[in-house]
Amino acid sequence: MHVHTGFITKPSFLTIGYFFMLQAVVLGGVEFSPLVVYFPIAFILTAVTRFILHRLGWHDKIWKVSWFEVSIFVCYLALTVYLLSGR
Repeated sequence: MHVHTGFITKPSFLTIGYFFMLQAVVLGGVEFSPLVVYFPIAFILTAVTRFILHRLGWHDKIWKVSWFEVSIFVCYLALTVYLLSGR
């Protein structure tokens, strides 16, 4: 199978990355990057996790708190993109 892109025809296996791109999110007729929606979701999940860790008293047992929180945010962002991208 070949994909026609302008004047050049190339095999479809070269365009595999195209099929995994995130789609724009439309809210109120305005298109947003999907990360504009995914970032707040990941941030809220990170804040909830941080609150739970404080309430359980486990926050003091983490060696590098800043690195842990950034790592949790990145993991939640990846999970959000995976779950909401429709793949």
